[in-house]
Amino acid sequence: MKSSIFRGRAALKICAAVSLVSSLMPASLQAIDSNGSGGGNFTTGSTWSGGVVPTGDFQVLPGDTVKSDSSLTYDSATTNNIVRGTLIVGGGSEITMGRLNNGLVVSGSTVQVGGGSLSISRIGAASGSSNNLLRVVSGTATLREPNLVTGSHLTVQVDADGHFLAGGSINGPLTLNGGTVYFANNAKLTSNAVVWNGGTIVLSSGAAYNSFESNTLFNAWKTNDANVLALSDETSKRTVTLGSSGSNPTISATQGTLSFNVYSATNNDNDQLALAGTSSLSLSSGVDLRVEAPLLTGTPSNYVGRTYKLFNIATGYYANLTPTVTTTRWVIGGTGYQVNWTNTLASNGSLTVASLTPIGAIDAIAVSDFNLPAQNAQGWTILTPASDSRLIYVDPVSGNDSTGTYYLPGAAAVGSNPQSPVGPILAVKTLAKAKTLLGDDKPDWLLLKAGGVWTGQSLNITRGRSATERTVVCAYGSGARPELRTGASNGIANAQLTNVIIQGIRFWAHTRDKDGPYFTSYAGGNGLSLSSRIETDVRQVRDVLIEDCVFRSYANNTLIGNRGSAGDTAPITRVVLRRSIISGNYKDSGGHSQGLYLSNTGQPLQPTVLLQENTFYHNGWRIQADGSGSTEGRATMFNHNTYFTDAKGVIFEKNIFLMPSSIQNKWTATYLRSAKGIVLRNNLYVDGEIGISMGGNAPYTSGLRFANVSVRDNVFTDIGRSRPTNRSLSWGVDAKDWDHGFVTDNLVIHQRDTGITNTYGLLVTAEMLARDVFVGGNVFANLRAGTGVTAGIVHFKAVDKMHNVTFEDNVVQSPTATPLVRLESLGVAFRGVNQYHSAASASQLFSVNGAYANLASWKTATGDVNAFTTAPSFTAPTRDVEGYTASLGLGSTFQHFVNAVHGQSKANWNPALTAPAVNNWLRAGFGLPPVN
Repeated sequence: MKSSIFRGRAALKICAAVSLVSSLMPASLQAIDSNGSGGGNFTTGSTWSGGVVPTGDFQVLPGDTVKSDSSLTYDSATTNNIVRGTLIVGGGSEITMGRLNNGLVVSGSTVQVGGGSLSISRIGAASGSSNNLLRVVSGTATLREPNLVTGSHLTVQVDADGHFLAGGSINGPLTLNGGTVYFANNAKLTSNAVVWNGGTIVLSSGAAYNSFESNTLFNAWKTNDANVLALSDETSKRTVTLGSSGSNPTISATQGTLSFNVYSATNNDNDQLALAGTSSLSLSSGVDLRVEAPLLTGTPSNYVGRTYKLFNIATGYYANLTPTVTTTRWVIGGTGYQVNWTNTLASNGSLTVASLTPIGAIDAIAVSDFNLPAQNAQGWTILTPASDSRLIYVDPVSGNDSTGTYYLPGAAAVGSNPQSPVGPILAVKTLAKAKTLLGDDKPDWLLLKAGGVWTGQSLNITRGRSATERTVVCAYGSGARPELRTGASNGIANAQLTNVIIQGIRFWAHTRDKDGPYFTSYAGGNGLSLSSRIETDVRQVRDVLIEDCVFRSYANNTLIGNRGSAGDTAPITRVVLRRSIISGNYKDSGGHSQGLYLSNTGQPLQPTVLLQENTFYHNGWRIQADGSGSTEGRATMFNHNTYFTDAKGVIFEKNIFLMPSSIQNKWTATYLRSAKGIVLRNNLYVDGEIGISMGGNAPYTSGLRFANVSVRDNVFTDIGRSRPTNRSLSWGVDAKDWDHGFVTDNLVIHQRDTGITNTYGLLVTAEMLARDVFVGGNVFANLRAGTGVTAGIVHFKAVDKMHNVTFEDNVVQSPTATPLVRLESLGVAFRGVNQYHSAASASQLFSVNGAYANLASWKTATGDVNAFTTAPSFTAPTRDVEGYTASLGLGSTFQHFVNAVHGQSKANWNPALTAPAVNNWLRAGFGLPPVN
């Protein structure tokens, strides 16, 4: 996996929500006492919202257990609200509490967060209370106020899928079994040691939070391979002090990671770890020291030769400062650089930059991470059997299950190429018989007769031996792709595929395709439906390559890799779909339908899914919406070409996305950084309501949900044209709650429908926080939008919650009288040379804080000093996919383009009908260079 500036960032893994038993009370709470017959005491005078309304003070009595099953808010003015039993915040629940009995927890109690969100003003109890446990199993727990009640004692345990924000002091031990803990707002840890079994500790978070103060104490600190200590979770310098004059811990790190950030070219303008009193520090060579950088200003010359002091040890003692500095990547002016240090950490805790080498785009994941087999000059996977591979041939016409057999490579009838046998072959007839000849954990081949048709038979195969010796399914002979007409059944029967290649097969749910001759009903299954297994199970979904296949008219295609509540489900790993066609997926009713759906909650950052050179067309719907819901496949806002939730380690490159029900690529994230390491590059998007939506769906209170995102070199054209749901939307890129992201060198063109007024080329939103987002080198052109001060082609929303967001060297043009950029408040850096032009009057070109601005006032307000408003001189501003199709002599309509790309196959591959070729032709018309 490529190293990047994002390495060492806090990671969060979320498990599936805990299930709840049937409620014994009205909707929002269920209470069970020690006898199992209900409990809890609800008396008079307090208000809940979001569900049940107790008649008074909230008390969980000894022996009682209270579980939530929905969101609610409770903030009593009294001090008689206590928990002496167990309060469990269930999956999906969100509870906000004020001060409860001068705190929440009293002697002998337990508060457990299990998939939901708990926000408490103050944790503590009367002086002298003890044995109080706050356990964060999963979800989020937040402690808001800075002081624990004097004398009270609280034990905090954060499990692998938990997220705890400590805004107040903790008097008691902290056990971290994975997960993430943030210390913020003068948070302090006193009394007893940190037991650190893995996970991430971040020592500051959010713009309003301060670093640890000098009386913060780690009595013992030791990291291991799973641990990350990130000194800062902000975009400004932090100094974290460990120890004080009265308490002088020994700080020892032999493994794990320490993460520092650099913020400018000024010497020592970086995070520092300081020791107070006579505290001692020991860092062995096993420590992975990562010096990272968010977006920096200036040029490389501003940084070369600079010294950055990471450890302030003037008042402390150190034993060993010799960790190896890993390769570090910075971003300066939007360009990635590899940082080369002069040596390892000096004895005074400093490093000096020797040089900076340009490295281009910075991705957390790379195509090379996906174990792709070798390819030929035309980009197709080369299939080579092992010496002991069984070759099983299947012919639906002349095959015979009684006489069919298998061959070994080099057999006289097979020859040198198993896909072109040279002699008579004894093939089997059915896929079921062929399955019995395949061996588990063997590199066996299933070869289907080209042009053959199997009706009512799904593909069922076995595991391969390894990533280099896989089970292979492919065609033999010449002709059309072998076709599996699976009707209402799944196309691929296996829920687990391991070490597999499937090449050149057409999967068709023929009985639910109304455009075909075999329609009988809307009943249907999935073309592809994979679900991973536990970590030790050999059936973990991994090293799957599907190439040159067609999935047509299924209800869905799904990949499920959610980590279970025990944290034991293995991630879906290295699933690759390339040069394939996914079209016509829809559901009649009773659920949503996507071209491809991924749910990956709680899994780590690793190579998960690669989509490369595919065509996704008309997925999620069959006919236009008319107010009748989703019956008969009517379009809805919930269906998309792709829908990925909590995705980590995903690449979409060189794909063609056409005409979904709503969104081309929809991305959601449910917790802090639960979506991470996403690369979308050189794809073509035509039609749909939104091109890329990365940030939709609650809970927004989780803050920075999308980390390490790159959207670059893509082309978006005619977004919103066909309006399947009849909504008035045309959005190019929707980015919400991003933490480190790039939107660069994209082309967003042609919103030509005068009936659509809800238009954005780019919408950047911070519901809670967005930071380190670079928008540069993009062209937004010929986009018709609404008029008025609330319109705008580019919109930065809630900018007071944005940090280090940059807009540089972009072109924004509209033929309508719309503001070019809508800025709700200040906070975005406008740099380079930005060009703006619209039909609006000179006084209404921009919108700043709800008021129009001309160019001069815009420059004053934003610092966009080099901006100008001359109309762009595009060389061919009318270019579109219809024009491109005509230039190839393939017709002049959008349907001609669709028909052409649908004809792509290994036997009939036209490079001119790929996304890179179309994109470069369109880019040339708008002054952008080609992308290789």
